[in-house]
Amino acid sequence: MAAVGPRTGPSSGAEALALAAELQGEATCSICLELFREPVSVECGHSFCRSCIARCWERPGTGTTTVPRALPCPLPCPQCREPVRPGQLRPNRQLASVATLLRRFSLPAAAPGEHRPPEAAVAGCVQHGEPLKLYCQDDGRAICVVCDRAREHRAHAVLPLDEAVQEAKELLESRLKVLRKDLEDYEVFRSTEEKESKELLKQMAAEREKVGAEFQALRAFLVEQEGRLLGRLEELSREVTQKQNENIAQLEGEITQLSKLSSQIQETSRKPDLDFLQEFKNTLSRCSNVPGPKPTTVSSEMKNKVWNVSLKTFVLKGLLKKFKEDLRGELEKEEKDKQRPLLGTGLVCRGQAKQEEIEDRKGGVSYYCRALGGADLGPRHCQPPPHPLSGS
Repeated sequence: MAAVGPRTGPSSGAEALALAAELQGEATCSICLELFREPVSVECGHSFCRSCIARCWERPGTGTTTVPRALPCPLPCPQCREPVRPGQLRPNRQLASVATLLRRFSLPAAAPGEHRPPEAAVAGCVQHGEPLKLYCQDDGRAICVVCDRAREHRAHAVLPLDEAVQEAKELLESRLKVLRKDLEDYEVFRSTEEKESKELLKQMAAEREKVGAEFQALRAFLVEQEGRLLGRLEELSREVTQKQNENIAQLEGEITQLSKLSSQIQETSRKPDLDFLQEFKNTLSRCSNVPGPKPTTVSSEMKNKVWNVSLKTFVLKGLLKKFKEDLRGELEKEEKDKQRPLLGTGLVCRGQAKQEEIEDRKGGVSYYCRALGGADLGPRHCQPPPHPLSGS
């Protein structure tokens, strides 16, 4: 160990730096990533700073450590995870001497009494032993001032490490704002979806009441048509409900994904600089792959189906009204005919005409659809419900 000093190293400056970097790696604590301070060895052969191993074996929530010899249970080695006995810590004086020589050689040391925790430690350049204070944007990694002057990075875009971190954080923050805006849009879309679905379900309930009211007067005559129309309304209600559940589930899935991605971005932003720079590009890539929000509302096809049912209800109402008016008129004529002393053959002809009309009516809805198109219905019969997509 006596040969390792500031004046007795190799003749070449580069070789001396390489040797210093290699020795620094051997004399660096794997927990705090700094030169050893009061190094101790555990049973598996690994060495750590006494304060670092004490922090690793600290009991959570108590502030006390499990290093005392009185504790019989083995604990895992922080490096290889093999079980070791805390009471068998041995001071490693040779490593302490090497660390002291390296501090005197040329490497930066912490202030007296200061032993930085692992998250505050800054790794050095493996090739030159200098602190990593710069960031090469072309290679995407941290470098030292010696690397910056080398031919490899001479033509590259290099920034101070803190500026690179700040730029990366600003970029992630801008993406985070976009994600937050997307989340707000998704919330609006979900609210709109729920509102429109409720309105459609209310409309279905109202249509059921209308259908029941229209069929009540002549239920025996229209029982088959009533059941068919009510069945269609039930089917549409199930379709609307199913579509609503599917759309809301999709929106909630997107919201969950965006919320998770936002949490990952915030977690990445809180990491140490080197870890942050290693992960922020992957995080940024995941942000770029997130599709923008797309509104998922009840489809126009579904609205057309609902409107078609409403139109059928309107037609049915007109048909029933026209039928009742015709029936009332025919009954009144019949009452007048009963008051006549002699009916003659005209009644037979008129009855035959009415019978033919009744036979035409038995042809189904087509007769009343043609009747609804006639001028005899008047304007009060010819105002269909507004189409949901017409904007009126």
